[in-house]
Amino acid sequence: MKIWIFLQVFILVQVCASVDLVCGGFVRQIDSNSDPSASSNSSSILSKQHDSPATTTTTSVVPEVDLLEGFHMYLSRNFDENIEIWSDGILKRPMRRCSESVESGTGNQTDCLIIEENVEDIHGLFYVDYPMSQYAFRSLDTKAVAKDPLLVPVVEDYYLDVENMEGEFTVTFACVKELAGNSIPVQISFKITNSTTVHLWVIKKCGGGELKDVTLGFVNRYGEMVPFSASTQLKVNPLTTSTSVYAALHKSTSEIRFKTPIVQSSAPEIVEMEVRGAALGGVLSNELTMIEIQYSCKSRGVATVSLVLEIPPYDNLEASWKKDCGGTENELLRVGTQPMSGDVVENGRTTQVFALSYAGMTEDDSSRYIIPANRTSVTFYFHNSLDVFGDGVDMNIGTISITRGKPFVLSALVSPPPLFGSAYLGPTGGMLNAGETKHLEIKFVCKRVGTSKVLITLPTLNFRNIEFGFVKECRNPRKVHESSFLQTANSFLLVMVLGSALSVALLIYAWRTWKQKRLDQSRFVAVPFSTLD
Repeated sequence: MKIWIFLQVFILVQVCASVDLVCGGFVRQIDSNSDPSASSNSSSILSKQHDSPATTTTTSVVPEVDLLEGFHMYLSRNFDENIEIWSDGILKRPMRRCSESVESGTGNQTDCLIIEENVEDIHGLFYVDYPMSQYAFRSLDTKAVAKDPLLVPVVEDYYLDVENMEGEFTVTFACVKELAGNSIPVQISFKITNSTTVHLWVIKKCGGGELKDVTLGFVNRYGEMVPFSASTQLKVNPLTTSTSVYAALHKSTSEIRFKTPIVQSSAPEIVEMEVRGAALGGVLSNELTMIEIQYSCKSRGVATVSLVLEIPPYDNLEASWKKDCGGTENELLRVGTQPMSGDVVENGRTTQVFALSYAGMTEDDSSRYIIPANRTSVTFYFHNSLDVFGDGVDMNIGTISITRGKPFVLSALVSPPPLFGSAYLGPTGGMLNAGETKHLEIKFVCKRVGTSKVLITLPTLNFRNIEFGFVKECRNPRKVHESSFLQTANSFLLVMVLGSALSVALLIYAWRTWKQKRLDQSRFVAVPFSTLD
């Protein structure tokens, strides 16, 4: 039995030693039963092994040829494609042939990488198979030089990720207007090792003049993108505090930088603006670039807002629109005596036949709109229309006022809206949302024979009050009929009294009926009963 235990311990020790494991604790536990001194000796040896310093690993120098083969480089335009430039230790054939043709002056540029007019940046990406410390990457060693002195390309955004053994950089060409239409060779130099530098050529086409590959517009109240147009004029209503402007290029490979947006007001005493979003400039691409224009109204009035985007070497992108800070007419408002008509108010302005001022209320004037004596009410239709961009403004109308030139001849009031009458404006006004039509009904009660001017005033938030008037005729109140019903002040009063009395009588009858029913129910008493066999 002892021989068998000894063989097991011997085999375990050999296995631990072969896989370089620390099995001292397990060996000591087994051997301590047989030889304490042996356990003490083995514990001392393992302790020394653990206490001894770890072996220092020195990184060997990688041969030059292996470093070059382990280097991989690509160029990208707008990050949508990667063009292989260097791999397997050599410059790729198209790039090599391009460099040879440019340096020899043969003019054959078919193999060259062409940077189009509307692309002002290219991006370099690279990674290595060996530690970064073996290479000679330095931002100052990466250069870009053009053959035309007017073009001064710049290498920027140089970044090395040592842990992931990769890096990137950007070359900005910075074309100027004087080079518009020219194709200029640009050499990019990238140092790989102390003794090897990559030299490659690309061809930059410089643009200029009007940039047609772009859309500049704004976002309306429904979130729709509306391009600016010379044929139409945007006007921002008083209740809107900001405008979202967008810009985008049409091609996916396009990328142009723009400078800090310039926003100006024609009347700073009326409105001032601040820019948010892309307020410090940025890059135009096929993705939307948003610029937020925020307004701060100082006083009532209208001012012109202008926006300028500088995108060298192209002409500036410009747009302008109106900002209304209140106190003017709502040009989208239309009021008529028929649905969708504008015979009373058109484009926010009262028409001549309904134009009536408070100062002229007592004057005789037959040129106004006349409501004949046989009509006891009139309905006006208010339509808050949308502009050509599909935009508009919600109007908040306050309590409606009615002014009569001869109160002893006529009474007038705003008819309350019917039950579920959301399409009506009541005596206290209400909301008239953009694109919405509402009715306003005015009822008349004639007191005596005569005519009276009536002035209707609707106060609105941040707009000039809506005001229009007309003339109402009244005949002998006891002889004026409409639809076979007598329409006089006395008849109205009588109807109101009778209606109120009838309502009270119905309520009393219903209450007494309910009370009597409860009383009858309380008179019944449950009587116990039993069944007889």
